[in-house]
Amino acid sequence: MNMNRLAYNIATTTVIFLACFGCKYIQSNKNIEIPIETSTKITKEVLQERLNTKGVKIIEISPSEKPNPLRLVIKFVSQGYPLKLNLNGDNMDFDQLVEKLKSVFSNREKAQVYIEETTEIDKRINLAAGDDDISYYNKENIKIEDFENLVNDLHKEGIDQLYVRFGDIVPKISGTGASSTLPTIDGGVVNGKATNLIQPLYPPAAKVVHASGIVNVQVLIDEQGNVVLAQAISGNPLLRASAQNAAHALKFEPTKLSGKPVRVTGIVRYNFPVSE
Repeated sequence: MNMNRLAYNIATTTVIFLACFGCKYIQSNKNIEIPIETSTKITKEVLQERLNTKGVKIIEISPSEKPNPLRLVIKFVSQGYPLKLNLNGDNMDFDQLVEKLKSVFSNREKAQVYIEETTEIDKRINLAAGDDDISYYNKENIKIEDFENLVNDLHKEGIDQLYVRFGDIVPKISGTGASSTLPTIDGGVVNGKATNLIQPLYPPAAKVVHASGIVNVQVLIDEQGNVVLAQAISGNPLLRASAQNAAHALKFEPTKLSGKPVRVTGIVRYNFPVSE
C-alpha cells in the first residue's frame, strides 16, 4: 500500500513538473523573435547612406543643367525587374539591359569616348532618383533593396561606373522641338549617316603649333534630324571648338523605331591632319 502511494506521488510530481516546465518553455518560445525579410522605403538620405557603401557616387544636378547625350539612365519600372534604359526606352530584364549596355560601351571604346579630362572610357550609369522618381518608386512599392540588388548585379558584370543622380535627370530641351518624352537610342559613330558632312575649319592658332589628330564630338539628334547638342569630348583643345561648330551644323535623316520618331545620340569623328 505504501509502495503504491509512493509511486502515485512520484507520478503526480512528474506530471506537475512537466506541465510547469512545458508552460514556461512555450511561454519563452513566444518571446523568440523570428527573423523576417525587411524592406526599406526610399528616401534620398537612405539611398545615399546605403549605396555609398557599395562605391556608388551621389550627384545632385541642377534643373538648368543641359542634357548630356551620352548620359545613360536606368529607372525601375517595378520591384526588381524590368527596368528602363534612358527612361523612355523599352522595358528590359537584367540580361537585356547588360547586353545593351555592353553594346554601347563597345561603340564608345571604338570611338575612344573618354570621361572628360581622363583617358577612361565613358561607361557611366546613372540610377534615376529625382523627386518624381522617388515618389513613383514609393507608390510602386520599390525599395532600397531593389537598388542594392541592381548595383550588386551590375558589379558582377564588371559595370562599376555607377552614380545616383538626384534632380531632374532629363530636362526638356527648349526651343529645339525635341521632346524629352521621345525615346533616345545610341547610334554609335554617325558620320556616315549625315546628309551634309560639313568639315571643320582649321583654326589659325592650331596651324601655328601644327596641332592635329582626331576630335570626337558627342551629338544629340532630334526627331527631325537636327543636331540640338554638340560637345567635343576628346582631342586637341585647339581643335575642339571648330569640330564642335561643324558638328552642330550637320543634318541627318529623321530616325524612326517601329515607325515612331526617336532621338539619337552618337559620335561625330573629325580627323585633323598635320598642317604644313
